Amino acid sequence: MRLITWLLALLLAIVALDATAAEGSRIGVRTGEHADRSRIVFDWTGPVGVKIEQPDAGQLIVLFDKPADFDLSKAPVDKLSRVASIEPVADRPALRIKLRGAHGYKLSDSDFKIVVDILDDTAETPSAAQTISKKTTKTNKQEQAPYSQSDTVASTALDAAASARSAARTKDDVVPSAQPSPATTTTAAQPGPSSGAAADPAPAPDAAVAAAKPAGPIPNPLLNPAAWRGGNSFSAARTKFAQQIAADPMKTDSLLNLARFLFAWRHADEALSTLAELKVRNPKLATRYDAVLLNDAAQLLAGRPGSSVGVFATPALRDKPEAKLWQGAAAALSGHADEALRAFEIGKPALAAYPPTLRSFLGLLAMQAAIDSNALDAAQSYEAIVADSHPEQDEAAMLEALTGLLLTKGENADAARPHLFAAVRSPALKPQIIARLALIELDHGTGKLTNEAAIEALEQLYYSWEGGGLQLDILERLTSLLIEQKRYDEAFDAIAGAKQHFADDPRVERMSANARELFRNLMIGNATDALDPIEAVALHDGHPELMPGGADAAAITRDLADRLAGLDLIEPATRLYDEAMQSASAAERAEIGGKLANLRLAAGDAAGALKTLDATYADGLPAATQALRADARAKALARSGNQMAALAALGGDAASDDASKRADLYWRDSNWDLAAHDYLQAAESQPAGDAGSARQARLILRATAALLLADKRTEVAAARDKYGPAMAKSAVAAVFAKITAPDAGIEVLALPEVSAEIVKID
Repeated sequence: MRLITWLLALLLAIVALDATAAEGSRIGVRTGEHADRSRIVFDWTGPVGVKIEQPDAGQLIVLFDKPADFDLSKAPVDKLSRVASIEPVADRPALRIKLRGAHGYKLSDSDFKIVVDILDDTAETPSAAQTISKKTTKTNKQEQAPYSQSDTVASTALDAAASARSAARTKDDVVPSAQPSPATTTTAAQPGPSSGAAADPAPAPDAAVAAAKPAGPIPNPLLNPAAWRGGNSFSAARTKFAQQIAADPMKTDSLLNLARFLFAWRHADEALSTLAELKVRNPKLATRYDAVLLNDAAQLLAGRPGSSVGVFATPALRDKPEAKLWQGAAAALSGHADEALRAFEIGKPALAAYPPTLRSFLGLLAMQAAIDSNALDAAQSYEAIVADSHPEQDEAAMLEALTGLLLTKGENADAARPHLFAAVRSPALKPQIIARLALIELDHGTGKLTNEAAIEALEQLYYSWEGGGLQLDILERLTSLLIEQKRYDEAFDAIAGAKQHFADDPRVERMSANARELFRNLMIGNATDALDPIEAVALHDGHPELMPGGADAAAITRDLADRLAGLDLIEPATRLYDEAMQSASAAERAEIGGKLANLRLAAGDAAGALKTLDATYADGLPAATQALRADARAKALARSGNQMAALAALGGDAASDDASKRADLYWRDSNWDLAAHDYLQAAESQPAGDAGSARQARLILRATAALLLADKRTEVAAARDKYGPAMAKSAVAAVFAKITAPDAGIEVLALPEVSAEIVKID
């Protein structure tokens, strides 16, 4: 199966990578120049430890804890204003970076990409003895900012403050250590839906905020990022903050101002680290309304709705337009598009007061919520807001992807494709995935991609993005096509995976309900596209979670066992009958017992058949069940050599089925006269119609053969005279003519063409 094959290939690839790790991976290195930094990016494909050493002034060594072969073909330095050269270090998995003058640096990572930024601020340059150690982990995409900027900011101001505090303390000063900055410490990714672990549930807004106990007046506006930026020069404003904190390290208002500044410049993680430091040093200030509002907004800006306390949704704030903006962000990041759009529409007027980078962040969330809610006019209005904010590279790519998606929703595929292709060519992964998904749908809809090709493309896309509603979007389309192609096992596997990883998404429950209904229709056996029994058994055994309860479960199991028994698949049919027996009523157990007895007989176990019949006996059974059990008992007794008991089990009535069964017993016992009598009795009782006529002809043929074996020539001639005209029209006319010929003897019964027909009574 294609999905399982893909999984195995992925696992084998991982094993192969581990096996060759000792030889060193080929790691691409890229460089880029920005106004306030020169950037060096290491494209690792998995977790890696890294630290930076500064053995001499003017150079850095970036050292990894895994062997690596660095590809510097895309790492020119001629356009880098702060880097003179980049070269490998002999016998070490490291690169040496020579600087142009004195510069600071910042180490960060995103999706295993290690980023070293060389900064302008000389105050940030660590001493030669200082190192930064970092172990990267794959971050759950639901916990990252959905349209994260590539810029990062060093926490020098905090470091300076910490150093100043340390110098100012006396032996009686006991200050708990600050929460470390995520950019410079070893951290483990929090489990989320994509990792299979259950994320900590977000607290209810009122209860969570009550626990935080916001104090003081509610600021107006709630946030003022345009004023908090401190001008248009990030570097100059940051230096000013560092100087203020160093001059008076015990003044905690400076930390709150620094957090505001970092938030306003879209450095959410650093803002949160600063607020954590503020909470350690001045808990009262940290629980003031303005600090709690800032903390929640920074959590949302960092893409972590589950970490916010929900202050924007409390009764005191929830109806304010500015609060609605952040309510919309929380709902959008949590996958509730309709709720998000309603909030964004109310809060839209407040968006104009925010600086462009925040307008871009919130506008993209609103645009996607509008698209997901099929509110295309609203989506166009947010598209204009984002475009006017002149978004940076990653968010510009997201704007292209969403614009293409919006045009696709508006059935303007030709106009959509250039935007989608622009997003695919961007270095930002999420816009790539959104655009590729839209292009797959377009090409499949126009016939450029067959169902199988679309499935393959969606499978590749599914494993390119982990977590969040986007992965579920891909999965929904993938399972729909798998079901259309009748690849049910793969579809059910995928839905089971979605239920494990996205348990809280309402779409998953809908997908699961549809899967259960499809499973029931397939397994009952009367659906127009019912599965063959072998495939049905595989689904039955592979997906017990889809089995309905109560009477449906019993009916499915019995029906499937019947179908397997009809194909003489004794072992799986027996297993299913045994399973059905566990929850059956006495009457149902008796019926199943008759079927099980026939299976035991087919396996040559006459004693086992009798034991099963005895164990499932019940009074007052329907006539059909009694006949089924009597027939099975008679066959079992006959095969055990007890012909008289077998005949007694069948009874003495004249029903055609019983007559033919008694005749079979007489035939088996070479009692030809009685066999012929009962075969003819059964033949006379056959209903009118083609099926009855065909069976009647075979019963007459068997009866005539029995008369011939009994050497009853007169009775054979009488049968020829009585049944000859009717038999001449049957499928066995030629055989009947041979055995009723005046000179026919028993030797004619040994002819292959004769014996083959005589043994058949269908």
